Amino acid sequence: MQTKSILFAAAAAFALTAALVACDKNKNENGKDSETEGGQTSTPIKVAETQAGDTLQIRYNGALDLSKIFSAAQPEDSTAKLRYVVERQPEFVEGDSADYTAVNAYSVRGDTLFAAPDVRVPDAVSAEGRLRVVREGKLKVLLAGVDSLTYTIKMTDKPALTPVISLGEGIEGLENGKLTLSTTGTPRLFTASYFTISPIDFGIEDIRVEIGSAGTGKYIDMSRSGAPQAGGLNRAAGTGGFVVAYHGDNTLEQALTDEKLPQARLYVDVELVAPTAVVGIELHPSIGQCNGASFWRNNANGRQPASNFVLMKLNNGTKRAYDGQTDSNLRFRAGDFDGYMEGRTSADTIVVHNIKTVWWTHTSLKAGDLPAVGTTVKFKVTSIAHFLDPKWTVEVETQTRSASPGTACSYSYVPE
Repeated sequence: MQTKSILFAAAAAFALTAALVACDKNKNENGKDSETEGGQTSTPIKVAETQAGDTLQIRYNGALDLSKIFSAAQPEDSTAKLRYVVERQPEFVEGDSADYTAVNAYSVRGDTLFAAPDVRVPDAVSAEGRLRVVREGKLKVLLAGVDSLTYTIKMTDKPALTPVISLGEGIEGLENGKLTLSTTGTPRLFTASYFTISPIDFGIEDIRVEIGSAGTGKYIDMSRSGAPQAGGLNRAAGTGGFVVAYHGDNTLEQALTDEKLPQARLYVDVELVAPTAVVGIELHPSIGQCNGASFWRNNANGRQPASNFVLMKLNNGTKRAYDGQTDSNLRFRAGDFDGYMEGRTSADTIVVHNIKTVWWTHTSLKAGDLPAVGTTVKFKVTSIAHFLDPKWTVEVETQTRSASPGTACSYSYVPE
């Protein structure tokens, strides 16, 4: 029995020795020396007891001395030093998007981690109609050839957010915060798209847009869709009115009473402008180049409206294409054809100095023997309402083509 006790004691002593050796060799995992193949020892990164967990906390606009958290006891012949790398900046993604946006929030100089000045890491949002996922930054702590640790960076003491509402960019007609409209245009509706809200923690859904002041004559009112509107054909003119965009946590009354609350005001004037009127015509610039104002050999039975060959000259100096609804009273007709052309569809007989002339709604090459490609053809277009008035009459001259140009007779006014 005594012999067995001695053997058991010896075995236990051997097991304890082996366990201690194994523990010593595994030192690299818990901050103690580990043995290398060459018989030398190396020291991994040591973490101060004051650092709890794998998250580093840094204040907004602050700095963090990393040398007070991480250290390494170096062998005498070692030149390895601790090095710090921001492995990942904070990132966020909104809604269903798959693309994260990085926020350049942190940097390292020497042994210090810095929060970028006035850069606030976004907050995660999970609310009705709004979702934002945030991935915090990562810091890599390196001891060359020996060890590395990765820590999450968490910004603390972030300031409370105040929404900032401002006028959006690219609002046509805006000058010095005021929008000038005319009563002859299309009514302008004012919605949240006219404004921007920041920082990113707030969305356009947080904006409310209402009438701040209807102005003299109450020329700003609400549309059927519930958005403020002003301008438009035959609407009231006036000055001094504005629309206000404010944060949805407040009421309109609060925003108007206290301009320091998050809001933006867009002042609107509406001027009474005489409606544009057609004062004459000129040749369309695309005659012979578009399929509605040209003639080709295989369209002997085709026809082109007389109105396709003219542009409307307006009293404000601009020009536009013929409009079949607003210009129908002008009744454009073609006539005075050369030997290759003839009228089609319907005609008006005009008597001038006891002489009857016939003017047609459409014109075409004469049926039968068609002229060769490139033959010059001529006729006139005039308005029956201003018959043969030089301001309302043009002479069309073009060359026949072999086939349709296949291009629409579009026109956009370009100021000269």
